[in-house]
Amino acid sequence: MNNEMIKRIKANNKCLLVSSYNDEVSVGICNYKYCDNRILIECINYTNLLENLNNNDNCIIYITVCDEDYVYYIIIKGIASLSSTSFRCPSICNQNNRYLIDIEITNIDCYQEKRNRI
Repeated sequence: MNNEMIKRIKANNKCLLVSSYNDEVSVGICNYKYCDNRILIECINYTNLLENLNNNDNCIIYITVCDEDYVYYIIIKGIASLSSTSFRCPSICNQNNRYLIDIEITNIDCYQEKRNRI
């Protein structure tokens, strides 16, 4: 993964998290942080999403980032596991019963689209 891609991922903190397990699909909008080729996600009030995520290798994260000229659609695939605390990114630790999902990145795709000026 190149530095430009890492910068784009770090430029945002919200993502759409999609997880499927046994033909059940769960979706949630979550806060995230990029650390060390991993995505750490703070997941609140998504019980079925959490149940589907532990040791799940079918996890997809969608991130949209804009700059002055382009919109970047970043699609990250990874292996998810639940984590009670984070030693990599202490600033988003497990507080007030918020769950932390640790996603090891296995693949990243990025599509870009020229922004339309109005």
